[in-house]
Amino acid sequence: MSKQLIIDFVSEITPQLVESKDGKYRFKGIFQRADVKNGNGRIYPRKILEKAVAKYQELIKEGRALGMIEHPADGKTKLDEAAIKITSLSMNDKGEVIGEAEVLVGTPKGDILKNLIDNGVKFGISSRGSGTLVKRADGTVVVGEDYEFLAFDVVYDPSTPGAFPEPIKESKEDKPMELTLETLKKDYPELVEAIKKEAKEEAKEELRQEFEERVIEAIEQKTTKLREEIKEELLSDPDIAGAKVAVEGILDILKPFISEGIAGEHVEELKEKIKQMEESLKKKDEEIKTLKEDIERKEIALYIERKLSESPYGDKIKEAGILKEAKSKEQVDKLIQEFEESIRKTIDESNQREPKGKSNINEDKTGSVTAIYEKLGLPVRR
Repeated sequence: MSKQLIIDFVSEITPQLVESKDGKYRFKGIFQRADVKNGNGRIYPRKILEKAVAKYQELIKEGRALGMIEHPADGKTKLDEAAIKITSLSMNDKGEVIGEAEVLVGTPKGDILKNLIDNGVKFGISSRGSGTLVKRADGTVVVGEDYEFLAFDVVYDPSTPGAFPEPIKESKEDKPMELTLETLKKDYPELVEAIKKEAKEEAKEELRQEFEERVIEAIEQKTTKLREEIKEELLSDPDIAGAKVAVEGILDILKPFISEGIAGEHVEELKEKIKQMEESLKKKDEEIKTLKEDIERKEIALYIERKLSESPYGDKIKEAGILKEAKSKEQVDKLIQEFEESIRKTIDESNQREPKGKSNINEDKTGSVTAIYEKLGLPVRR
């Protein structure tokens, strides 16, 4: 989709001679409007006009923001045809582009406009720009993001079709190209990339949550598997599995048939072996307990990371270090909730004590975070 010459009449201007030492003729008024469908059925989004106004400041600064009487047939501004010079262009809160212009008195076209003003002739201001037009599904025609102001011309009859070049006529029957995925990719690559980036961020968040869930699930499965492997290992070891019960049973059978000395000697050996077996079992239990505690700590750490990313005060909570001793998800939720409520309460109290427009809790002031921690009774990290 190629850029087109876009011309739109906005409003009539009633010129007024501004009293000054140089006696120059100046006038001002609304040169363009944002977010309002104009007489040609077009809409200029505010952000696009803001961008165009900002870029036009370069021409104003260089003294090259010239305008003509009626639009040139080829859409190009000519020095020998210039009648006005734009001296100021800005946008107000209503979305109106307010312009100020000076009549180039002493030039052929400037003198013509001066004489028209002296004779009470009213005229209009019409914008001359370059850009693409996008047709929405509801039929509305919107000026594209590549739009820029070329000039503002003084016009008498803004609806005269013959005054404008062929690429786009001043008519309510313009037929801009339909908005499709292919035209977006070709003419608005930045917009397409922005949409892709936003979609990737959403997908990334979904994947992160899914990853956390899978990690927790994998840890649980691994824990169960380890327990089963340890259990199988113990049961498959003849020195451990049922050893205590078997030995004690054998001793009971042999006691009547052997001397007290022999029995006593074997009993002590067997007792020592049983003791070793019991210590081995105890060590295995401690390993299982340590593994379980490590898994629980990792689960809590993952949960804390997710909750901190969701909290507007996540960085402050992390800095305070109040979650280091949290042992459960319920405790994490409670500590975060209490911290957030305390911060909001402290900020509200500080704002009430300070004059309007000021606040004790200012992120740009040194020591403000320390002050919050002291008010909340939290340890201050130097």
